[in-house]
Amino acid sequence: MKAKRRRQHVEADVIMIGQLFATLNDYKSHYRYLQRWLAEQYPTLQLEQQTADHVRQSVGHMLTALRARLALRLKASERKTA
Repeated sequence: MKAKRRRQHVEADVIMIGQLFATLNDYKSHYRYLQRWLAEQYPTLQLEQQTADHVRQSVGHMLTALRARLALRLKASERKTA
């Protein structure tokens, strides 16, 4: 019984580590998109010139990109199960 619980904990840890790496990779990817978006939207903006509005717009941009990416993953997983 203890061995089974230990195995379940190890499996849960492995899943969590996999999710963490996926999250970090997604973050790097989204950060690249964000940099590109800021350069396109505000080509002369310096980091110290960013306002709360710029931050809100960039967060909105990141969330939009995240939603699109999650939708693609959902479609791909639905195709696999169909």
